[in-house]
Amino acid sequence: MNDAMPDFGVTPPNGYRWLVESGVMGFKEWGPLSPWYLLASEDLFSPTDQWPDIPAAGKLMAFARRQDNDDVACFEINSGAVTAIALIHGWTPEGYDVRDSYKSIWEWLKAVIDDVAEGTNLNA
Repeated sequence: MNDAMPDFGVTPPNGYRWLVESGVMGFKEWGPLSPWYLLASEDLFSPTDQWPDIPAAGKLMAFARRQDNDDVACFEINSGAVTAIALIHGWTPEGYDVRDSYKSIWEWLKAVIDDVAEGTNLNA
């Protein structure tokens, strides 16, 4: 597995670069922000390419996955730039469902922290 910065074909948000460079979120399951982990280069995929029959506001490129279900965080790409983060639930009978949308990677990361707290009983 390669822990280098993946090539998405677009410049990832600064927050993503920070996650990789700081090691706060890794490319392996059961990492510091479990249940979430970043997808390594060889695991990247585009839900809009994999399931082209589903209308999307822009191209989606998966960058992180929740290891305990089929939730995937994706960059939403419009006009060659990341404009939002889409949380999808993949591998449904239709292909995928959009669960949520975030204006920034920082907004998505706040939801990740809630998932970490829920999974570790840190909010008790």
